Formats: sequence, C-alpha cells, structure tokens
Amino acid sequence: VSIVASPTPGSGKTRMIRASLAKSEEADSHCQAGAVVIHEKTTIGSLVSALRRKFRDTGGKHFLHVSFTFLPSDEKLFGSWLADLNYVFFSMLVLRMVYDPVGAKSFTLIRKQLRLFVEIPGGPNGESADSWLARNVPILHCCGVAESPSAEFLIDEEARRVSYYLRAYDNGTINRKYE
Repeated sequence: VSIVASPTPGSGKTRMIRASLAKSEEADSHCQAGAVVIHEKTTIGSLVSALRRKFRDTGGKHFLHVSFTFLPSDEKLFGSWLADLNYVFFSMLVLRMVYDPVGAKSFTLIRKQLRLFVEIPGGPNGESADSWLARNVPILHCCGVAESPSAEFLIDEEARRVSYYLRAYDNGTINRKYE
C-alpha cells in the first residue's frame, strides 16, 4: 500500500500515482489498473460494484488507485461511514475479499496480486493525513508506506504558453495576467 498525501491541491499526487501505474503496465502487459473515487456518498455496494467493473479477470497483478475526495472531521456524523470504509479496506487487504451484505455481491482477490495506491488530501482543520488515517482508517496507516509527490515539475511548451497568460496564486486561484 502506497499512501500519497499532500495538503496542497495540485501538488502532483495523481500524476505521481499515474506515472507508477504506467511504469507497472509497461513492465507487465498482463496487469490491470483501475481507479476508484471515495466521497461522502460512497457505500460498500458502490465500491464492490466499481471493483467488479474495473477488474474482470481472475488472475494476475492488479493496481488500484483509490482517491479520497475529502476527509471527514465529524466522527458523529460519519461514524458508520468510516466503519464501512474500515470494513472494505480490512476485507480487501487481509481477507482478500469484499462482500456487500446489502447487494449480496462480492469482489474476490484470492488469486490476484494487488498493489494499492491511496491518494489523500490534507486532513480537516489542518490535521495531517497521516494522523487522520491513524485515527480513522488504521489498517491503511499500519500497512501503508507514505510517499510525497516531487516538488520539481517539468514544464513543457503547452504549460509554458498557459503560464504566460495566467497567474496562479498561493490560495489556489488563477487569474489572467493580461486583459
């Protein structure tokens, strides 16, 4: 499990994961890669359905990119949602099978090799993603290895042209340089 976290939007988390996935696919033509987004409406059933759609074959290497769109801070409001999330990751990593009790469907990883990339934004109220994981999804915190995206970027001609006309600010907004 690779955990890629950064509190800054646009820091290159997704690009870093996609580069790793591309390298893996080049090295092994029999591997499958897929991505799943976790948001506040995500359920066990929606994750099982997404995994079944992404990975149809029964063997080989599987690379899964799980992207959190938010990290909830209110444990009273999101307590059962976090419990379901823990169930999914524990089932996937330890039991090698995720079962949806409501839809009576399952996703099995028994004969598959799985490499999991988890993309996490900054924690709520300035909390680090690492401490949020330790408190809310401990299986990922225990099994995962934290990685950070590189702070160095290669600027191609297209990006150079865009940056000539737009100015990005530290607060995440973009404005035109020239009218």
